[in-house]
Amino acid sequence: ICLAVVGLGLTQSIIGIWEFITNNSLNLYGAAGQPVFAGNGYFFLYLRAARTSGAYFDPISLGNVLVIAIPIALYLFADKSLTRVWRIFTVSSASVMMVAIIITLSRAAWLGLAAALIVTTFLTKRKSRFVPIAIAGVLLGLVGMYAYAKYGVVVRERFSSIFNPVSIKVTTRAGDILRENQWSVSWNAFLQHPLSAVGFGNIEALLQNIPNSGRFVHPTSIYLEYLS
Repeated sequence: ICLAVVGLGLTQSIIGIWEFITNNSLNLYGAAGQPVFAGNGYFFLYLRAARTSGAYFDPISLGNVLVIAIPIALYLFADKSLTRVWRIFTVSSASVMMVAIIITLSRAAWLGLAAALIVTTFLTKRKSRFVPIAIAGVLLGLVGMYAYAKYGVVVRERFSSIFNPVSIKVTTRAGDILRENQWSVSWNAFLQHPLSAVGFGNIEALLQNIPNSGRFVHPTSIYLEYLS
């Protein structure tokens, strides 16, 4: 099962890298194979850099899969009971997936990967405990240096926005301000109705009162969506 997850992550990463190189999208939800990145806003195009999504609907979905697959691949690499062929496969897959998770430009995926690697370190056998995070550090260092050299402005701004997403220097400032307001309204709705919440579908009516919320609104957090 774990090797299957790694294989899935590798397959999606290859598709994502192909999308990034060719600027075409394997869009199974419509317009398959078309250059759909241009003109779709920062969700798919950030500072003219394509945010690839593999065969999924959006870059965040690809990032979510890789947050699971990369630590598993590195955990398996540290497992000396596997044959050399499988260990080479897992570390090679992790290398490709590292590239893919960076070009998703998903901040949540980056943070999730950091947390997952820390957890993986403690779950690995004591003799090999620091192997996954050490290998991840080396791979991220190499991939990160290449990404910074080729797309320095994009990677630097996206990474720095993690620490201050509403900075005036951040391109996605308006969207992040809206997201924070949506979180605030959703959390307050939960505090006011901690037992019954406001009911399915009703939180959208509250969120539409937020300035510049647009027509389609949601809490932008599955946890707050259920809580509210």
